[in-house]
Amino acid sequence: MKFLALIFFLVFGLSLSAQKTLDVKLILKYRNNPLCNWDVTIKHDDATIAKSKSNEKGEVTFKNATVYSLSIDAYGYKAFQGGDKKWDVKGYIQLNEQGFASFDFEPLVKETGMPASMLEAAWGLTISDCGQVASTPKSEEKPSGASPAKTEEKKSVEEVEEEKYSIEEMQQDMKTGMDNMKLMQENKIANLNSKIEKKTAQRNELDVKSKEYSKLSYEIKDLELEREISKTKLEKVNLQISKGYKPLNKSEKAPLDDKENAFSEEQKLLKKKEKEGYFYGTTELIESSKPKAQEESQAEEKTEKSEKKSEKPEKEEAKVEETNEKEARKFYTESELAEMSVFALKKYKMELNTSKMKLELNLKTKNSIFMPDEIEQFKADLAKIESQILLIDTELQKRSETKE
Repeated sequence: MKFLALIFFLVFGLSLSAQKTLDVKLILKYRNNPLCNWDVTIKHDDATIAKSKSNEKGEVTFKNATVYSLSIDAYGYKAFQGGDKKWDVKGYIQLNEQGFASFDFEPLVKETGMPASMLEAAWGLTISDCGQVASTPKSEEKPSGASPAKTEEKKSVEEVEEEKYSIEEMQQDMKTGMDNMKLMQENKIANLNSKIEKKTAQRNELDVKSKEYSKLSYEIKDLELEREISKTKLEKVNLQISKGYKPLNKSEKAPLDDKENAFSEEQKLLKKKEKEGYFYGTTELIESSKPKAQEESQAEEKTEKSEKKSEKPEKEEAKVEETNEKEARKFYTESELAEMSVFALKKYKMELNTSKMKLELNLKTKNSIFMPDEIEQFKADLAKIESQILLIDTELQKRSETKE
């Protein structure tokens, strides 16, 4: 009994030492626009910590909140004329030591892989009632002094989306989309299994030291890795379906993303080894049946054709929404950015963020493969992209302040 009592007091003491009471402050945004007039609840798992409402800047403060860790979950609710809106954020909000965190929903929306417009409407992320009194529930009467202009603005921004998609239709679309994704991955896996079986049978008839044997071995391994990627994608979809067709939280999604990325990187290294002419599974080079100069000439010709095919005349450079991966690397001056629309700026920023993520992934996973000058070039490109994103954020902030 004394031993059990000692354990109890030790656990209780550790619990108290981890507990902290402080003012928790969150800034909630979507695409750098504040989420205003939301009833927000913060929790640890299912245990409620505190409740409060966000102001016109998307700021919400919870006075004297008792937290047991700096990782918290947040739940939002808004009574809205087009139907009540709700969202929840689990595993993504990390407070600093002062109890502050800023969270933008945009990366979370992108991570789900679903159409942004569907989630924007379902969660109410684009409701622009900042600077106004909290939205009136449809069961209540509107104040007689309400501004007609603001009412019309609300209809033109939010209710158009509501007319386009009812909540029921969106939920059904999401379910149908996930069911289709599940079926697509299952069919792809079955097709890959068939190809692997057929190519393995072909390889078994060849001399293990032949160039054809090595080539088929590379093809089979590539198909096997592609199958593992599809299996991981199917695992994600099945997990979402098991959760009632809801997006995965960070802790659920991260390990599956890491596994998929690992297979993708192995696939790239496999293709690199084959291109360099190594016999499959060895460090021995395959003797080429063609003169080296002829191979290099054909490789250069193929590269030139590929480059010519990708070079398309740009008549409207300001239309960032139509840019491809290469064109997304074009950098603009402050004055050029000032002439772009808000939509074009945000679209351009998304493309830059994608390029940034790819560069960071290359530096992280392939550091040992690249030459020092290539690594320096990657770092220089990364710095340019980060500088351009900073200019975009500054311009968007100016627009936001002007609008207020």
